[in-house]
This record gives sequence, C-alpha cells and structure tokens, in this order.
Amino acid sequence: VRAYYAASDASDGAAVGALVTDEVKWWVPQSAAAQGIPRPVVGREQLIDSFWRTARYRIGSRTWTIERLITGGDCVAAQATLTATMAGGAPYTNQYVYVFRFEGSLVAEVWEYLDTAYFFQQKESSERPLPI
Repeated sequence: VRAYYAASDASDGAAVGALVTDEVKWWVPQSAAAQGIPRPVVGREQLIDSFWRTARYRIGSRTWTIERLITGGDCVAAQATLTATMAGGAPYTNQYVYVFRFEGSLVAEVWEYLDTAYFFQQKESSERPLPI
C-alpha cells in the first residue's frame, strides 16, 4: 500500500501497474461512474489508462499523506489525504479511503471512497479562465 502511494506521488503508472494483478478491479464511487469512468475499472491496462495516462493533476504535484492503515486478513484500509495541482492549475485537497484486497503480494481489488462531487467541482473551476 505504501508503494502504491509512492508510485502515485511520482505519477508513475508503470510502477502502479507492477503492484496489481493482471485483472485488478478498481471500484470508483458511483458518482465518478456518472462522469464516464468505468465501474469497475478492470485490468492493469485499463487502470493505467484511466488514472495515469489522463492529465487530472500536474505531474509532480501530487502528495499523499497517509493518515492511517488498518489491516485485516487479505485487506488493508488506508485513510489518506491528497494534495495536488489540478491539470488546469487549481489547487486540490481531498480526503480518501481506499480498501485494498491482496492476492499474495499484488493488489487484486480496490474500493475507492472520496467526495467525487468536490473533485469534479474543482476540475471544472480549474478549467475556467481566470478573470482579468
């Protein structure tokens, strides 16, 4: 889980890909699915295409702060805060909870919880031209 956050901080989709199974399932919140993100995102390549080949944040601007990790069986729950700069230039901070399910040492499934309405509100505001 810590390796996932480090790879995400580095905007390194290939490193994330090395941490997941070939058929990983990533469950985005339902409100994200309403924005056109598949639910679930299935497979390593679709995961990388959906989250690391699209410019949601400026490269090098992401910083994850892990608040806590909770382990049980084959799962790890992570509460974390993301601070970044949106692709359009707006600052972004949001709190997340992820539940990672492992098969051996690889992530097989992830459930993602965040305020997606806030994410898309920030994205839209960063794409508006600034007043002169």
